[in-house]
Amino acid sequence: PTLLRINDLDIDIVPDPAGFLLVCENEDRPGMIGQIGTLLGAQDINISAMRVGRSSPRGRALMVLMLDDEPDAAGLDAIAAAEGIASARLVRL
Repeated sequence: PTLLRINDLDIDIVPDPAGFLLVCENEDRPGMIGQIGTLLGAQDINISAMRVGRSSPRGRALMVLMLDDEPDAAGLDAIAAAEGIASARLVRL
């Protein structure tokens, strides 16, 4: 199955049933993807796929990342608390 939309934003990603989905609502501005990648890299977590849907340039955005491993609670809290992140949710597939 393919995940095409979340709320009103186009995503178009095929979830890996053996992985984890990290769904982040965020501001669409430079550095957001790198910030999340850095936080995941600090936990030695690989991103296997990623899609971004946005309402408009510099508006509201949604990052959906396929992860090979599950972030720990502290790591997920750090992502949720990062500047520009409105929410971060982990989906176990």
